[in-house]
Order: sequence, then structure tokens, then C-alpha cells
Amino acid sequence: MNTTEPSQLDVRQVKPLHPVAIFLATGAYTGYSPVLPGTVGSLLGLVLAFGLEQIPSFWLRLFVLAALWGVSVPICTAMAKYLRVKDPNAIVLDEILALPVALWGLNVHSWRVLAAAFVIFRIFDITKPPPIRWFERLPKGLGIMADDLVAGMFTYAALRLLIAAGLL
Repeated sequence: MNTTEPSQLDVRQVKPLHPVAIFLATGAYTGYSPVLPGTVGSLLGLVLAFGLEQIPSFWLRLFVLAALWGVSVPICTAMAKYLRVKDPNAIVLDEILALPVALWGLNVHSWRVLAAAFVIFRIFDITKPPPIRWFERLPKGLGIMADDLVAGMFTYAALRLLIAAGLL
């Protein structure tokens, strides 16, 4: 298995993958950012979180987010196979979908909440304290997605604590 990061790969050397899958997995190609692709992808997650909160029905919002998570696992599996890397930096769909989890039901109109969510999530995502790292060991796209889902849950808990303490 090639462990070269996607930014170092010539995409002409890899097997074809549907362009929509590449577009989604890389967060509209932000995953190819030469600088901090996960951070850039996380910014898109803030936009998605804001957009999802505009859906007035709790159940419809939950269905949409769950459906996005459901289709993302095979997309990430295919993209990792395409790039021949277990968890390529170019895949930022996991970061994008984790931020709506971190901000679920919180005030997405507050720049302080958004900024805190972004910073706290990036800390959890980069450092991967236990048990977050354990979820990364799951197979294929599930492992790519699951560690970020748990990081999003940890971020949500941290935000709730900060709000309860009156700090946000």
C-alpha cells in the first residue's frame, strides 16, 4: 500500500473514481489544500452546521445529517482506496460532517460558539485523545468517519460545559 499523501500524488497515476465522489470526499476539493486541509474542511463544516440548523423540523434535520453520515462511509472507503492511503489528508468529509454534530442544537448564530466549536474540534481531531483514536482503527471509511464523529461528540460536550459555566 502506498502511503504517499495525496498532495504528493499525481492524480493521473491513480485509478478512476467518480468525480462526484472525489468532489464530496475532498469537500469541494478543499482537501487538496497544501496547508492544513483538515482545518480548511472544518470551516465547511461550520457552513453545513449553519445550513442544517435552518431546517425547522428536528426530525428532518436529524434524518438529513444521518443520511449524510451514511453515504459518507462508502464514499470515504472508495476515496481511500482510490488514493491508496488508509486515511488520506485529502478526505475532509469527516471533518465537514463532524462540526454539525458538535453544534447540534446550539446557537450557530453566535460567532463565539462557532469559533469555540471550531478550535475545540480541531484540538480533539488533531490530538485524538482516547477513546477518539480507538475509533480510527475501525475498517475503511468507517474508521475515517468514526473518529471525527466521536471528536464532534466530545466537542459538543465541551461546548455544553462552557455554556453552562457562562463562558459562551
